[in-house]
Amino acid sequence: MQGILDYFSDVQPAALHPCHCTGLAAKVALSKVADVRETGVGLHLEYE
Repeated sequence: MQGILDYFSDVQPAALHPCHCTGLAAKVALSKVADVRETGVGLHLEYE
């Protein structure tokens, strides 16, 4: 997990949308290095 946290700290994404397979502890850890937002069925994201 630390490697993932280090990576996201370096790339500084605008937001992360962890899916259902991401556990609560991982979501909490990710929220310390990026903006963690809800995701779900029907969510439509566009990247430019």
